[in-house]
Amino acid sequence: MKEQYLQRGNKLWEGSRMFLPEHKQALIDWQKEQQKVTKPILDEQELDVLNRTLYTALVQQASLRITYYEEGHLLEIVGYVDKFFESRKELRIVDVSEQIHHLQIDNIIQFAWTSLDEYGEKGVGSRD
Repeated sequence: MKEQYLQRGNKLWEGSRMFLPEHKQALIDWQKEQQKVTKPILDEQELDVLNRTLYTALVQQASLRITYYEEGHLLEIVGYVDKFFESRKELRIVDVSEQIHHLQIDNIIQFAWTSLDEYGEKGVGSRD
């Protein structure tokens, strides 16, 4: 009898392998929270470059790769700046699939010149 008890293997702990859906969701939420980054602070030179690039992009309707901060993540969007709402400090961006996005100017981290031809139809918002 005692030998059978010792040969049970890991069955004694089988019940602790169960994860409730709430536990799984909490673990996923915790992992997402760990991936968050703090918002970068731009210095005067970087802000000046952003302003000049934004002005040129607006005038020429040139395509840009825009890196922006949202809810702890750095995201990218490829498109052109359609309009700048000065009162709301907001940009209206049209991406390569013709979807419209509104971005707060304070959340923009970087502009980079690009060609929309590179992106075909995929275009928007990848998480880093």
